[in-house]
Amino acid sequence: MKALNIINSKTKSYFFNEHTKQCDRFDFHHTMSRHAKIRSQQRGIRSWVIDFILDNADLVKEVGCGSVSQFISEKKIAKLITNKILTPACGDALKGVVVIDRGATVTTVFHKKIRMRT
Repeated sequence: MKALNIINSKTKSYFFNEHTKQCDRFDFHHTMSRHAKIRSQQRGIRSWVIDFILDNADLVKEVGCGSVSQFISEKKIAKLITNKILTPACGDALKGVVVIDRGATVTTVFHKKIRMRT
């Protein structure tokens, strides 16, 4: 069995599974609403992606009613790949994913289709 490639982000640990060619997370600590769980499954957004974005978002925008839109810019993703914090496959999974949360609860997730202005 091959060793796991560990990706450390602050204090969280992610890993890249060579067998499945996918990134994953050892644990998930954010609460998700029922709507967010359903939408993330429908849209193919893994829980580690949501968690990574909440921990490392560089673009944050208030969207009303106490909710915040968070995502990681392509520039930061490229920097994380260059610094060997992310593998290219994990970086591709993060591109264009937006997480909307209110407090400690994720309310919805989606792939952005248009430019998000901050």
